Amino acid sequence: MGLEKARIIVMKSDGGIEEIPVQFNPDKYSITTDATMSDKKGVSGGVMNRPLANCSETLKVSLIFDTFEEKVSVRKYTNKLAKLVNSYRKPNESESTPNCKFVWGRFIFKGYVNNITQNFTMFLTDGKPVRANVDITIKSDVAIEPEKED
Repeated sequence: MGLEKARIIVMKSDGGIEEIPVQFNPDKYSITTDATMSDKKGVSGGVMNRPLANCSETLKVSLIFDTFEEKVSVRKYTNKLAKLVNSYRKPNESESTPNCKFVWGRFIFKGYVNNITQNFTMFLTDGKPVRANVDITIKSDVAIEPEKED
């Protein structure tokens, strides 16, 4: 059994899904966890910074897309990812709504795309881009149980 291919699953607003194939598995990814600090008055009147009950995780992964053999623009893949950057809010809602999953074997990261950088690295003679390195950042809200005070 070979190594499973990574994929991005887009969760559409109508309840459907679309899969964006990842042609080459990444060689690495990183996850950053951030806590938001809040001010709370201490017993002596000073201010203590305390983490809120929620924090966020961010997945950063670099992907390669190549359409040289097909002789078509690689943007047929990269544009689908770029469209996800502004599609994570539902109308009339202020909170973010997850719009995709990055799935690679048993690893699943659900969130919304908040940044994408496309670097085009190979072109046909007519200037059509046929290879791209895409850095994608997916953010997820994670609920963390606060520690109980004694």
